[in-house]
Amino acid sequence: MVKETDEEELLSPLAAAHYLGVTSELLFQYTKKSFAKSSGLRALDTVERSGSTLFSTYELNAFDALLAGQWPSADGRRPTIPKAILDHLRAESHNQCARCGSGIGVDTAHIEPWAESQSHHHANLIRLCSACHREHDAQNSLPTDELRALKVALVERTRTNLSMRMRATTPTNGRPRPTPHFVGRKSELPMLIDALRSGRSTMITGVGGIGKTELLVQALHAAETARPVIWISVELYRSSTDVFAALRTALGSGGVACPEVDVAARLDAQQACVVFDGVERAAFDNIDTFEDALNALYGATSYAQFVVTSQVALHGFVVDTRLRIGRLDGPASRELLERFQAVEPAPRPDDGTSLVSFCEGHALTLRLAAALRDHYGGADQALRAIRAKGVAAISLPARKVQSSRTSLELCLQAAYDALSDNARQLLWALSEAPAGIFTHYLEGDWLDLGEPDESLAELRRWHLVEFALVRGSVTRTQVLSPIRAFAAETARRNDRSSYNAVIDRLAHAFQMMIAVFELNYDDPNETPYVVARYEEELPNYLRLLELAQANRANTELGLAAVSIVRAMMRYFFVRRLPEQGARVMHDAAELAVAIGNAERASGLILQLAALADRAQDVKLLQAGLVLADELEKQTDNIEVRADIAMCRGIVARDEGDQLAAERYARAAFEGYRSQLRAAIAEQNANPSEKRDGKFAVDEIHNDISHALGLLGFALLSQQRYEEARRAYSHSLQHERGASVGVNRGQTLHQIGNCECHLGRFKEAAKLYLEAAEIFHFVGMEEYLSNALGELGYALLDIGEAYPLDALDVEIIDAALSDLAKDISRVFDIDRSIDHASAICIIRKTFGCVALASLSGRGDLLGDFCMTLANDVFLPIEQQIARGERDEDERFPLSMMDVAIRLGFYAAEAERVFAEEGDISRDIINEMLKTVCNAHGWAQDTMRTVDWLAALLSRRWELEGARAERLREFIRNFDDDVVDYLDIWRRCDTRGRAEETS
Repeated sequence: MVKETDEEELLSPLAAAHYLGVTSELLFQYTKKSFAKSSGLRALDTVERSGSTLFSTYELNAFDALLAGQWPSADGRRPTIPKAILDHLRAESHNQCARCGSGIGVDTAHIEPWAESQSHHHANLIRLCSACHREHDAQNSLPTDELRALKVALVERTRTNLSMRMRATTPTNGRPRPTPHFVGRKSELPMLIDALRSGRSTMITGVGGIGKTELLVQALHAAETARPVIWISVELYRSSTDVFAALRTALGSGGVACPEVDVAARLDAQQACVVFDGVERAAFDNIDTFEDALNALYGATSYAQFVVTSQVALHGFVVDTRLRIGRLDGPASRELLERFQAVEPAPRPDDGTSLVSFCEGHALTLRLAAALRDHYGGADQALRAIRAKGVAAISLPARKVQSSRTSLELCLQAAYDALSDNARQLLWALSEAPAGIFTHYLEGDWLDLGEPDESLAELRRWHLVEFALVRGSVTRTQVLSPIRAFAAETARRNDRSSYNAVIDRLAHAFQMMIAVFELNYDDPNETPYVVARYEEELPNYLRLLELAQANRANTELGLAAVSIVRAMMRYFFVRRLPEQGARVMHDAAELAVAIGNAERASGLILQLAALADRAQDVKLLQAGLVLADELEKQTDNIEVRADIAMCRGIVARDEGDQLAAERYARAAFEGYRSQLRAAIAEQNANPSEKRDGKFAVDEIHNDISHALGLLGFALLSQQRYEEARRAYSHSLQHERGASVGVNRGQTLHQIGNCECHLGRFKEAAKLYLEAAEIFHFVGMEEYLSNALGELGYALLDIGEAYPLDALDVEIIDAALSDLAKDISRVFDIDRSIDHASAICIIRKTFGCVALASLSGRGDLLGDFCMTLANDVFLPIEQQIARGERDEDERFPLSMMDVAIRLGFYAAEAERVFAEEGDISRDIINEMLKTVCNAHGWAQDTMRTVDWLAALLSRRWELEGARAERLREFIRNFDDDVVDYLDIWRRCDTRGRAEETS
């Protein structure tokens, strides 16, 4: 341990790693005795201050000099490179050759030969493939200076990643706060901290309530790795699909879930620590599916870290470290019991030895026992009360399989029996709300159970509830998993009728919550808030659906569940979670069919079809059709048949049968219109029920809007543009309430498409711009980039400058950000290119380039184009050159290269103009060369010629660059005919500036 001095600067672990240019994992390996032993040197010393590990710059410099010096060797042979350094080099180079990027035959090489350096310093080592290694060692054609330059680039990349982690001061998805009552675990805690610091993925097992989660929270706090922690409480969800949807949501940005194909890359980019807390075999529909998905994600990442806590070992999940958590020892148990000592000591104190022994080192049992001790006035009295529950033998909490009467259960039973009726019922409700409930809701008697303050205080006094800080001073009241399971099972066994009544109240409260969201937050501006609130409550809604499925005889509960699920469409749509949404809708639709509610069932089937369509999940779409066929046999209800017609229309549209889609859409429209007339008549006959009637009428208006939207698409696909425009415009008129925020932008976009086909480009541009503003606000970035891409092409056809003052820079930036994700998805280094998807992306990319450049925001294209060129397209080009990809993939790659090059030149032109007040003629030449050399598809279909003409004449106000003249110039260029293109600035007294290419 080095001594602190006034002159020394003390650095955090991440800052110290940045100082040395190594990963934090290697930094902590240097501090271990095992490194000193394997290297023959010494370990890196640290400074401990206020429970934190710090590093002295003096010591870092001294240790770095030690590594750079001569390494000892007992027998004169070259010593083995320590494993810690080899692991670091693999991470540093992405386990590829640092020179050519090959992943085949990669090995570690010395930059300065061992014979000269006698050092395994991390800065003197680099990963090279066998071919490049031979060039360096044998052929001497790879100079040492080039290797040093490559190493510098690798170190700078490591430092950049460390800087990103240092800036990420808050977790992506917050972990629980460490409790001040943590005791014991003197061997397990250092082991777990070491695993976290070393970047090892870990599984922590132990029985429920033993303290797995708290141990992990304490270790994360002490490890100081600065990795962003994504904490997924698995017990909140009913299926592996829901769990990984929660991960995608946590990784999302701008209110949109991370696309499934991008999860691994985004986790690696963040170097995140993903915690799956509370994985139990009983928690999932299929644990094998969860393990397979987790293994696939683990295998697809290089830098992300995974930690799993579970009561049972998941033998199918391959991890680096397994940690089994047993019971606390005697001193730690006694200390924990004393931590929960009452303010006033018991009138007849005892040493509590018997009570400590009874608890068998089980952390949750000790907490409950402390409450019982305080309640009964002493440890011995508490133990007698516990034993009065009829215990015959005390089982050990550390057993893998618990008996029906464990020490935890007996303590729970004693505490449970001491509760008042109101407190017990509140515990039941909280036990069936896995995400917890806002504390201020409960204090306001949200569940109408009576005496909420007293009941809440009682549960807290017994340590049966916890308060999780959400934001500011707002908390949610939650119940730990073992207590939840006990309370719900005990209630169902001993007082089912009262328990069912509480669940009905819980369902009613959630149903009213949904109604408030849908009725009071129906403005598009409020969509982000509502979606965020749905996300908070999602585990509770899913649990309610699960309870309704298990108790189908309770029709009211089933109706509440399906009503709540129907309202969730907006959440799944905006968050881009169509797969999860379609499965939830399917379960709810099955439930609605089972309880005989055809109207709700048909609506859910329609939502299932829409989400399955967006997810391109043919199996779920077919499952929806099966339910629709079954439902159609049961009823002649107009609404139901209209919904079924819509569902079949969606399928017909996807299959390319637009005539059938048109037929089904018209049938659905007529059915909904008849229903609307009946609903309006009913509303007029019962004006006292105006509010509920309005809600029902608004729903039918939205159904009509959807039918007209489907009709518009079918007509547009048949090139019946004027009819399609009328259908979409009619659809717009019927949009109501909460759906406006999600649907209006899409409808405006489609009307814009119709206007373009009809040659009314100014009208189209106005519609695209309005749609883009809506998409940006609601957070639908995928649609945003589509709208701006089409707007870019519309600008080419307007033929004159178009005012774009309302186009905010943030909107263009968000569209480019989403476009980059789409490009990375289609042009993926690990997958072959789908040419149909590539054509769509090429068109959208150049449309966005046109929009940004013509609107005067070409400066936004510089980093966008450069990053894509280096990080996405260059690696694929190298694969093609090495014969690892099909030659046919060159064409879409070359088209993207044209779009990216022109975007980059537009950015350079903006930069030069800002600095010099004029556009560079050299840049015009480069643009012209790129357009001339491009394939005819780029010139005509991508419309690069029209774009260049528009950019030069409108944006830069240059004469002589009309599209017709550019095409003539290109024809002469192709025919090898000498031509001169004269381009001059308007009102330029200096005369024409002659340009040649």
